[in-house]
Amino acid sequence: MKNLKKSTVLFIILNIIGMAAFISIAYSSWNSAEKLNSIIVESSLLGTEIEASKAKITELENKINEALTEGNKLKTMRMNKFSYFAPIS
Repeated sequence: MKNLKKSTVLFIILNIIGMAAFISIAYSSWNSAEKLNSIIVESSLLGTEIEASKAKITELENKINEALTEGNKLKTMRMNKFSYFAPIS
């Protein structure tokens, strides 16, 4: 009879420890999944911001190239006019 009581108490204690371990692991997994989801959301937001920045950079590069081309045209025009009025012998 004593052995039956001891084994019953031991069985209950082991079940409580097992349930506590299961709950601890489940909670840890849930927290990890929640953190992973927030990282995924932040990553997608950063990806969107990077794409917007790339578009702005491309637009600025195009404007710079246009300005340089226009500047070169003006410089060429000035040089042509100067050589027309003051030819170099």
